[in-house]
Amino acid sequence: MRISRTFGFRIALGFVLLIIAIIINIIISNRIVANIRHTQQEVTDILNPTVRALSEFRNSVAQTKDVLQSWEFSGRDIKSPLLDKVSSILQVRMPAAHQQILDLSAGWDQEDREAYENLYAFINDSLFTHISRFISSLYLTPDIDSLTVSVGLPALLNSYRFTDLQLMDMIQKFEQKTTRADQDIQTYYKTSENIILINGIIMALVALIIAGLLYYSIVTPIKRYRNTISSMGRGILPGENLREGTDELGQIGSALNRLIQGLKDLSTFSEEMGKGNFKSDFKPLSDHDTLGNSLIQLRENLKTAAIEEEKRKREDERRNWSNQGIARFSEILREHTDDMDKLTGKLISELVKYLGARVGGLFLIRSGDKKEKEIDLVASYAYDRIKHLKKTIQVGEGLVGRCVQEGSTILLTDIPEDYIKIKSGLGEDDPRSLLIVPLRLHEEIIGVIEIASLEIFQEFQIEFIERIGTSIASSLSAKN
Repeated sequence: MRISRTFGFRIALGFVLLIIAIIINIIISNRIVANIRHTQQEVTDILNPTVRALSEFRNSVAQTKDVLQSWEFSGRDIKSPLLDKVSSILQVRMPAAHQQILDLSAGWDQEDREAYENLYAFINDSLFTHISRFISSLYLTPDIDSLTVSVGLPALLNSYRFTDLQLMDMIQKFEQKTTRADQDIQTYYKTSENIILINGIIMALVALIIAGLLYYSIVTPIKRYRNTISSMGRGILPGENLREGTDELGQIGSALNRLIQGLKDLSTFSEEMGKGNFKSDFKPLSDHDTLGNSLIQLRENLKTAAIEEEKRKREDERRNWSNQGIARFSEILREHTDDMDKLTGKLISELVKYLGARVGGLFLIRSGDKKEKEIDLVASYAYDRIKHLKKTIQVGEGLVGRCVQEGSTILLTDIPEDYIKIKSGLGEDDPRSLLIVPLRLHEEIIGVIEIASLEIFQEFQIEFIERIGTSIASSLSAKN
């Protein structure tokens, strides 16, 4: 499965990474805070109260000792209020302190609970027993001598010393636990600060990396696109292609590349049209390419205009050619009015040359008393035809006779073999076209002009010969 690399995906991925980093930071911080809270709660609810309760219990035990020692030094009066104070401590304060310790011991370690239970068993079995027996003996035997009291006190004092040492050990142990807990709290705080600092640095680096990647992948291409579009706005087309890809900017780059290539093609196409090359290949960017389709339409219009212009030029050239020819042959007709042979020879030779043909002949209908008219070859140019060794043709005979008979122009492009041979520097060739035009004066045919060429006669050339044929007919008719 191919993952989309769109910028929306990249930005979302960047935010997901930041959110994951923040969540990790929150989880770690919560754990640290929970440890701090648990440790502080342990210190506040268990360790410190335990130290105070054990200290209170120890003080109560020590106070009984101090009171008994004071009683001893004060004369050992069995009615002394000091003994009542000892009884109050034993019956009220110490049980209350013991109960508080028992309540707190629920949060202790098993080892500490067992140690206190053993200690309290000793206190209950040994210390309390010695104190109770000592006080009871005083009340039951008021006359007990000093020696008996002196004998009971050492055992009692030994129990006091042992109890005090054990309680002191337990207090010191819980004070050490409190100190370690405070140190742990400080360590947690310091660790939390370091973790928060490290996570902050990591998140800052991640944010910088994401920002750098986004800058490189978004801002840099956008700047290049901006410069490219700005250059295009000044009419400058870039030579290098922009970055392409599957993301949004890559798609923009692809679209711009297609646009730039299209504009280059348009430029080349326009240059070719400027040179008059209307066959240059060009394809619009799409069916909706307004500029490209407009240029194609412009090409068609210019092509049509060029064709029309070329046609007009050819018509002008043909018209000028025809007018110049008419003027030229009108001049020939005016110059040679006295010599018929010279006139006809000049007319046919100049006409063949002017048409770019190779062979020509001028035929006139002979006037006479015969009922059948005869057609005579009166002038020729470059003729080499066996049939024309006989210079007289009957009307209806051959192509010339048929032209006179029908009174219409004859144009042949499929000329019979051996009809005419045209001599050139390469030998003899068969003409490609043969033109026979009647010389008409009003409705009367007075002669024929026959011309053969290696090229096909054009319509304008035929029209030209027919036009000057009227002038030649008029001129030659006046001389007969």
